Amino acid sequence: MGGPNSGRKSVKGQAINVLLGVQIVLNKLLYEDFDSSMTRDELKEEVKEAWNKTKVAQEELERLNG
Repeated sequence: MGGPNSGRKSVKGQAINVLLGVQIVLNKLLYEDFDSSMTRDELKEEVKEAWNKTKVAQEELERLNG
């Protein structure tokens, strides 16, 4: 159950993937979106989408760990 090649990812692996995803979003915001012509509302929507993705991942991690 959950061993090598089982197709299941470890909680640690899932957490690392979530953090990498957050880093990608922050990098995009910092180096692309803030310097673009996006409105404040558009930027806010980008952040909301990223937050929603992290919330789903957090709930999945809690489910796997619990």
